[in-house]
Amino acid sequence: SGASRGFSYYFIEQPFTTLTLFGVAIPFPTALLIWEGGIGIFGAIIGGIVAVLIYSYRHQLNVWRWLDILAPGVLLAQAIGRWGNYFNQELYGPPTSLPWGIIINNPNQRIPPYDDLTLYPLETAIFHPVFLYESIWNLIGFVVLMWVGRKYASKLYDGDILSLYLIWYSTGRLLIESLRPDAWTLGGIPTAQIVSIILILIGAGLMVYRRRSPNLMTRPETHPVNQ
Repeated sequence: SGASRGFSYYFIEQPFTTLTLFGVAIPFPTALLIWEGGIGIFGAIIGGIVAVLIYSYRHQLNVWRWLDILAPGVLLAQAIGRWGNYFNQELYGPPTSLPWGIIINNPNQRIPPYDDLTLYPLETAIFHPVFLYESIWNLIGFVVLMWVGRKYASKLYDGDILSLYLIWYSTGRLLIESLRPDAWTLGGIPTAQIVSIILILIGAGLMVYRRRSPNLMTRPETHPVNQ
């Protein structure tokens, strides 16, 4: 499954597989076989942004404004979606004695080194609920983005809420990823942390750039919240 394979598998060891379409065998990127292992959230975010770009271009809409509208809802959706990891008994961290630790009693969901049932018994060992940490972080982020959007509407440029989303979510993911023993790595560093740092820089850079080039973006007085 996708959860047990890393960056090197999809992009170095086996970047392409054979897919039969209408009786014709064609090469297909292994990383895009989402029906075999789910889809990474960063890929979903990028795909969603591309979809909004295409839709906005075709309908002559302000893409930055629409991304602002969608950003808080995406955080809320991520907060809810993470609970799927609870029901699947996945996305957990090291053993803990904290009262909110969770039991992973499905042996198929035990990842090394926690698959040693002698050291970590199925019915008694409890682990950090990493999915819960991210869910709470995203829920708080939803509240923060909604509050900032209303409280500071007169000072916002189109795209600022999107930038805050990139910074907020990526900061949380950067911290939480350190608790994942099954994280994909690139050069020994969790891939999600590398992507998170890039997105934080992009979010901060967009905010700075727009204020240095105000003629390229909607001025605060014309932001949709104020109309």
